[in-house]
Amino acid sequence: MIPQILIIMPLVAMVSEAIKNVKLMLPMVSAVYLTGATIKDAKCAALIFSSPEAILRGAGRLLLETKTVADNIIRAIFVDEFHIITQW
Repeated sequence: MIPQILIIMPLVAMVSEAIKNVKLMLPMVSAVYLTGATIKDAKCAALIFSSPEAILRGAGRLLLETKTVADNIIRAIFVDEFHIITQW
């Protein structure tokens, strides 16, 4: 499996724009939006984008509960707009 980066962004429009830019500037890097992707798609992507809500349920929760985190496949987690997080 390829190393992955999880990017949590609060706005769908920002995620869509980010994925579009990744595909345009780095066509060899795969990127998925977790709410529209299956776990299989997410496990094959280098960049996984998600909203804060989606990462806590459904495919996002399954992704975090699988061995991807335990086996250090997800190498970094970035939170855009971190100032909106009320509790760490």
